[in-house]
Amino acid sequence: VDMRLIERGDCLRVLPGTRIPADGVVVSGSSAVDESMVTGEMIPVDKSKGSPLIAGTFNKQGMVVMEVDKTGAQTALAQIVNLMRDAQASKAEIQRTADRIAGKFVQVVLGIAVVTWVFWYCAVLYGAVEPEYNGGRLQPGVYALVFALSVLVI
Repeated sequence: VDMRLIERGDCLRVLPGTRIPADGVVVSGSSAVDESMVTGEMIPVDKSKGSPLIAGTFNKQGMVVMEVDKTGAQTALAQIVNLMRDAQASKAEIQRTADRIAGKFVQVVLGIAVVTWVFWYCAVLYGAVEPEYNGGRLQPGVYALVFALSVLVI
């Protein structure tokens, strides 16, 4: 049966080894339905008259006749898919705040590193500090770079 032809209130026969075509209720018969795609539970759930059925789950054994409650976009599975799509498409407020802070933090740290480099370069140029590192003499720019990189690393 074409899914577009199924309407609320229709009675459908669901054979063993087929998927449940729409949300509904068992009218007659009994079966075991694999609902793992919705619940995560690997053990099939026994279904009998009055039991709810979820579209997209798998009828493992037994034939049931079901009355359709919801079709298409109204089914539980379609709603789960929509919720997941919406959740993936939007960021949480805390994530937006963290992104904004991280953007500013990187700029501030880079600014501090540049100021550090300028400070130490000037300190060497004006003779306030001897550019020695591990017993060797360094160029003023390299000496200042050691301190600027320390700021970036920390």
